[in-house]
Amino acid sequence: MTDQNEPFELGPMPLGRPMEIRDEQLVRAPWRKIFDIAKRVEEWPAHLPHYRYVRFRERASDGGGVVEMAAYRPFG
Repeated sequence: MTDQNEPFELGPMPLGRPMEIRDEQLVRAPWRKIFDIAKRVEEWPAHLPHYRYVRFRERASDGGGVVEMAAYRPFG
């Protein structure tokens, strides 16, 4: 078992730097099932083939943490 750190306190969002990212897909499934799948980030490559890997670098006691991700993305 890896050591678990306290959950991250991210603080408020920065002011004066608005950002909006939207990526939507209609999924006909209960939200709890979708959330359960999405929170298991290490399994993302099985569901999202452009991900090469997802690895936890640090784990927090609330199940979150810091992850390292690598993905195949078009360039140019």
